[in-house]
Amino acid sequence: MAVRETYISKTLSALGDGVARVDEKIKALLADKQILARILKYSVEEFKEYDILEIIDRIEGVEILEVPVDAGLSHKGRSEFGKISGSNTEDNVPGEGVIYYDIRFNVTKGKKRIKVLINIEAQATTSVSILGYHIENRMTYYLSRMVSAQKEQEFFGSDYDKIKEIISIWICMDAKRDQDSIIEYQLRPEVKFGKDIQPEEITLLRGILIKIRGRKNMKQSKNKLIEMLEYLIADHSAEEKKNYLKSECGVELTKELEGKVEAMGESMGRVILQGMLEDAWDKGVEEERKKTEEERKKAEEERKKAEEERENTKKERKHAIAVLISFGISKEKILERGYTEEEYTEVEKNL
Repeated sequence: MAVRETYISKTLSALGDGVARVDEKIKALLADKQILARILKYSVEEFKEYDILEIIDRIEGVEILEVPVDAGLSHKGRSEFGKISGSNTEDNVPGEGVIYYDIRFNVTKGKKRIKVLINIEAQATTSVSILGYHIENRMTYYLSRMVSAQKEQEFFGSDYDKIKEIISIWICMDAKRDQDSIIEYQLRPEVKFGKDIQPEEITLLRGILIKIRGRKNMKQSKNKLIEMLEYLIADHSAEEKKNYLKSECGVELTKELEGKVEAMGESMGRVILQGMLEDAWDKGVEEERKKTEEERKKAEEERKKAEEERENTKKERKHAIAVLISFGISKEKILERGYTEEEYTEVEKNL
């Protein structure tokens, strides 16, 4: 696996700014309130019955790549980061630097307009072989950071009942042809002992994985949200995307939103990112195949050489025993020299 990961890493590093530019344009489009509202409506149960305009009205403080994830920094903006020192940075992950959330915002729900913190991540691949980890574990880390970062911001001291609910939504762009899906992850209590026990539900943490596809000539998704996302970041022209948003999704095409769609270009989007990854993957597989074949041949040669050495050693020991016997050396004296009973018996039989 090391060969594959190294090759892919080098390939993407070489692509560098190109990947980053595509990535930024996708995130800018996803961060538009009209798109965010539809993501919430069709993936978060509480917003299912809300009108799109009402959800838009409830969205506040949208940030793109502005808030770091690492310990001690999650409540700081990018402009503040340069001023951080001492204990605030001591818990950073060694060698990784500061990791920023893709998109983060607040939304209120219910009649009391309870504040909920939302994080959205756009991910080109979920492949463990490429990433080196399971995406669900990274989601768990982000959720944990968004909770712990609330201390002295949303709640103080031990007033844990004031912790705000967290939802982390991951839009992953490498689903197979028939695996477009929306999966929700929650902490659920389970009574292991006791009768008539009604444990408190843990509703503070929730992860949502939206898996969309990037293949050509595939059937339209039966899910409205996935259909929209797949169309937006597929290889359609800007005009086609704008017409689709307006006619099929009921989106009001503001100048700002039109600009975001046009900025992606006709062939900019997940298709490019996925193509880059697939190309790196294919080359990585070929590199791994070649190295595996070379290692197999080398191992076979070493095995044969070791086998020959073992056979030669056996022959030499048998010859030495035969010589000692021919000189009339007793069995006891021969065994004292380190030869085995089995070796002596086999030589004696063949004399």
